[in-house]
Amino acid sequence: MPHTYAQNIIHVVFSTKDRRKTISPEFQPKMWAYAAGICKNLGILVHAIGGLEDHIHFLIQVPPTMPLAKAVLAIKSNSSRYGVGRLGELALPLTPGSMVRPRNHFPCRNGDPGRERGKS
Repeated sequence: MPHTYAQNIIHVVFSTKDRRKTISPEFQPKMWAYAAGICKNLGILVHAIGGLEDHIHFLIQVPPTMPLAKAVLAIKSNSSRYGVGRLGELALPLTPGSMVRPRNHFPCRNGDPGRERGKS
């Protein structure tokens, strides 16, 4: 019986408005944790989240049944809302961008995203 195997690992970057340095180092861990919670609620596996004062990086695995645009919109809108609510004028909304890279570009992190099929 044939099976379909899909693994959509996406590198998404959100930038603050005008690349202003408004995400302070003190606030970053809270923002990353909140964004990870958004992903978890959507069924998106987070391999890594991080960034600097003016941008956020996500390395996420989007379920095959979820459109990438829906995932990015949900993460962006909710994390922007959280940032504005906690910091007031955060110079958000965040502006999205994404890159698609081959699976072997990413080191194995949570689980086995880089493992070849059929090998243990």
